[in-house]
Amino acid sequence: MTQLQRMKQQLAMQTEEIDLLVQHWEAMISNATGGVTPSRTQFALWLRINDNDLDVVMAGIDATSRKNHMMGDFRLRDSEAIRYASGCMKREHLDKRMAASRAEDVRASAAAAAVALQI
Repeated sequence: MTQLQRMKQQLAMQTEEIDLLVQHWEAMISNATGGVTPSRTQFALWLRINDNDLDVVMAGIDATSRKNHMMGDFRLRDSEAIRYASGCMKREHLDKRMAASRAEDVRASAAAAAVALQI
């Protein structure tokens, strides 16, 4: 596969992911509140910031939807919803990175213990 073909494939995948995120935002937030859906550029930025982890972005959208639901009549304004979702994504991304780091520490400790037992 050539580099151009790989780039086209990555672009097609990102377009599909952004379409999915837009639909999810509309279903969870815009349709429920009558609010505006963020631009496709915003979704692309969220993906890039979060290492293209679709689950992190989805979790941020879900958390924003839950926040709106809890607030009842005092729903988040569009700009507040975007900022809140960004914060939730940041937290989710950091939590995942910390969990991966802890898992790596445990594996390294176990390997060191196994080596020590062989001595």
